[in-house]
Amino acid sequence: MADADDEGIQRLTLLALGTAVCASDLTAVLADHKNTTTQQLIDELVAARHDKGAEDTAMPDLLLAMRTDDPGQAAELLGNLIAGDHDIFLDLIVELGGYAATCVSLLAVLEISPVEDTLAELEETVQQFFAGKQPPRTGTAVQRQ
Repeated sequence: MADADDEGIQRLTLLALGTAVCASDLTAVLADHKNTTTQQLIDELVAARHDKGAEDTAMPDLLLAMRTDDPGQAAELLGNLIAGDHDIFLDLIVELGGYAATCVSLLAVLEISPVEDTLAELEETVQQFFAGKQPPRTGTAVQRQ
């Protein structure tokens, strides 16, 4: 049973990493479109969440960690969450997925990239990430029209 649990946690960690890759890349694309930095956009998102009374989560820190040249930073953050509170870790995966979906929709609404093209580019980005080929840190996975 312990092996099954370990395997399940490993799968959830891979899901979290893949979703974080997508969310981070999409954040960088949106920041670029706004002519701002990823850090500034994330700061705006955090401020908007605070204005709505939302609690702090690990998502902004994870998004920023994914943008660094040190991939171990994001893995360490996820490892700490897994070791600490499984519910917070699972909530993070859901939050990342919802955020990434919102970004994909926003890119389509702003006519930056159609949904199908964005999803195809994200699939390639995630495959490259897990193959050990880090995507560019500038968020260029989504082609601009």
